[in-house]
Amino acid sequence: ASPPLVFWAMAPALASGLCSNGACRGTHPAWFAPDRSGDQRVTGLRVYNSLTGEKELFVPREGNRVTWYTCGPTVYDVCHMGHARAYLTMDIIRRILEDYLGYEVFLQVNVTDIDDKIIKRARLNRLLDDFIAQNLPVDEVRAQVEAAMAAFEGKLKEKLLLLERPIAAGGREEDERTELLKQHLQKMSNFAALRSAVTQASATPDGEALARAAAEPLSEALDRERGASVTDHSIFDAHARRFEASWMEDMEALGVKPPDALTRVTEYVPEIVSFIEGIVARGLAYESAGSIYMDLAAFRRAGHAYPKLQPTKGVATAAEMEESEGSHTAGVGEKKGAGDFALWKTSKAGEPAWASPWGEGRPGWHIECSVMASELLGDNMDVHAGGVDLQFPHHDNELCQAEAFHGCGQWVNYFFHFGHLHIKGLKMAKSLKNFITIRQALSNAGR
Repeated sequence: ASPPLVFWAMAPALASGLCSNGACRGTHPAWFAPDRSGDQRVTGLRVYNSLTGEKELFVPREGNRVTWYTCGPTVYDVCHMGHARAYLTMDIIRRILEDYLGYEVFLQVNVTDIDDKIIKRARLNRLLDDFIAQNLPVDEVRAQVEAAMAAFEGKLKEKLLLLERPIAAGGREEDERTELLKQHLQKMSNFAALRSAVTQASATPDGEALARAAAEPLSEALDRERGASVTDHSIFDAHARRFEASWMEDMEALGVKPPDALTRVTEYVPEIVSFIEGIVARGLAYESAGSIYMDLAAFRRAGHAYPKLQPTKGVATAAEMEESEGSHTAGVGEKKGAGDFALWKTSKAGEPAWASPWGEGRPGWHIECSVMASELLGDNMDVHAGGVDLQFPHHDNELCQAEAFHGCGQWVNYFFHFGHLHIKGLKMAKSLKNFITIRQALSNAGR
């Protein structure tokens, strides 16, 4: 049985078509259901809504039209079956809404083409290609590879010692540490296999084959030495366009219907800057050392709820903040609150940069979705969807930014989250090298 509803007074302004009284389930803050007094088409469909942790009656805000935004790919590498699982789930639900229930669905999907992973992968690839193009004597290649392998292994061992340090029992930090340790042990196992492959390549006179066998540790070493020299935007853009095309080909091969709108971060940088200026003007974000941070304390004081999807996670852990901010690290005293996250990051050497009122920089990770979805769907949408691992902090931060900008109490009415594929107890992930690409799977299936 569902827990009893608790009614809250209305939060900051609501879009038209929503009930004025909010219902709270469990620990979740108030959720404002679409008002059924209009011409909405109600079929009896109930959906699991991450904003309440319960199945809720699905009611579009306006008539028969369903507006839907899904977080799309970060195009830095090929897609694997974990991605296929998410997009196929999205496609099945969309087809049920459209073909069986008769809703008119407008689906927007984004392409993240500005991101730390893209920036770093493009930079590493360029540095490795430039190194190989030097055609150095094989003995010199061996020496540089061995030094890079030693440095790479040293970092893995340092991280292992950190993860094995005692931590206070109980709480999500302990669970998080356990999972991170499992993942790190997988990475160390991967390195042992890499060491074997590099040893074999080192026994040959082929310097290029050796460099490519040791690509990850060698390119990391090259990045430390000369990464700051890679600043040409076209390098990062070409990398993103290559893997965006690969993703689109994979979706077509899987039979996933294309979205009604596909939006790219690089096409919305001016809008992102304006959006951030709007949040700053409301007093809910602040500039510090050339970056802009969300002021969570001010946001809450203004009557907003944060976080909504995972309300027990009031402050991000160190690992969650690292995932949230990527390569950006705030200096001592740079942020007002530990959980304040970056809307705009000052760019470092070796990173692309765009002009802004706060100096050269680039968008934070979370702001892109808030801006692009707002541009097309406005201050309220029926459905937002994405991977379950993105609930906190990414999706909670998206909601925070959008509700701060619009001055609204509810930007999304129904939040859908797609699960993971696991291999031997670990999430399928590129960083763990435990994935099967979509193309491999289709090839094995004779497609």
